Amino acid sequence: MPGPMIPHPNFFPPAGAVVDRTDSQVTWNGRQWVKKNKVVNVSGHDLVGKPGTSFAGWYFDWRAQKWMEPGKTPASSPQSQTVVIDRSRQPMERTMTNKPAICNTNNPLQFLPPGTGQLVGGLLIAIAELTDPPEYPPFSADMTDFQRDQIERIHTINKERYDKRADRLRSAGFALLGVSAAAAAQQTR
Repeated sequence: MPGPMIPHPNFFPPAGAVVDRTDSQVTWNGRQWVKKNKVVNVSGHDLVGKPGTSFAGWYFDWRAQKWMEPGKTPASSPQSQTVVIDRSRQPMERTMTNKPAICNTNNPLQFLPPGTGQLVGGLLIAIAELTDPPEYPPFSADMTDFQRDQIERIHTINKERYDKRADRLRSAGFALLGVSAAAAAQQTR
């Protein structure tokens, strides 16, 4: 029975110690994966230790983003063997119901730390006020009327988008400030 896998975060194996089983033309040079002298992306590939080396049995765990080394096999004596049950792999009991969560309060910010609503509301208003609108583009003398009209049209569209975005940010910021102020007033009663 093999032992537990030992993770190695931020580990770079030596050159040639690991291979890509998905594409045999890809090689490891100690820092990056290379194919025909070009760096390649091996995301999702089956990366393992090279058989016959000290890295045999190693593999790259894409979820954990770590190289995993096989642990040492525990020495077993013939007279006693300990059975270890891994409870993390057993199915968990479901305790959740299919009922939607109902908020029984007038304060939608009740689950946030105090002052969060004011902080976020103030930041949204500050972003709306401090963001510069799009500048009017300069025209050169050799531009045609069609090019100028196109540039003006694009600038007008960008300006309208900026105004809408700023209005939304201000509205959301003031709404958060209002809800936060109302919640604070209710708490002080």
